Amino acid sequence: MYPIFKIANVLVLALSLGVGVFACSGEVTSGPVGVWNLKFGNQSQASTGRIPTSLLRVEEVDGELEAQLTSIRDRFLPVDDFYVEGSTVSFAFGAYEYDLEFDGDLMTGTVVSPRGTESVNGRRQVETLMYNHPEEFRTVRDGVIGHRVDLAPPESEPDPAAWVLSRVQTPEDLALIVFLSNYRTAVPFVNAANFEEELRAHAGQQVDITGVWEGEEIRLESIKASATETED
Repeated sequence: MYPIFKIANVLVLALSLGVGVFACSGEVTSGPVGVWNLKFGNQSQASTGRIPTSLLRVEEVDGELEAQLTSIRDRFLPVDDFYVEGSTVSFAFGAYEYDLEFDGDLMTGTVVSPRGTESVNGRRQVETLMYNHPEEFRTVRDGVIGHRVDLAPPESEPDPAAWVLSRVQTPEDLALIVFLSNYRTAVPFVNAANFEEELRAHAGQQVDITGVWEGEEIRLESIKASATETED
């Protein structure tokens, strides 16, 4: 009776916290099926918390393997050209091309993107409770205030603010440009017009924003220059 009671308590706790159970097995799996925690770039930065991560979910559906990768909003989106041969896995996600190899519960390889080639290291989630975000949730995120289509100014641009503002026709053209090792995107603001003066004042700058996700956009609540930007 005790093991059953213990499992029931775990499930009740998971439900009360809004947790989704994706995997609950202590066994090492030899195939690619499962949820993988992928880390990108220089692992020596791990102590600073600056290592970007994504989740790769591989499932068998109707006898075929399918895969999804988390986007900037931590939502699973389908990958393209997913291919498995032996212990190798390859797929594309937007402009990013992955070549990976798994061994038990470990995965290594590279991702090639417009920013170059970076290393990838991953581990399969063996016994994990994964927290699901609600449909809308508050976020604190850093990035550059740029253009929703042209993104951020080049690093060599002498006047980043002018570069951004010369492309802006309406407040909705201003967006938060987020840089990750495996993803780069413009996040628009639902209420950009309400913050137009502040957004223009921070054009081309690194900022920290607070807001609430609404669909794939953020309802902006506050914006300030990031600490690193201020120190410079």
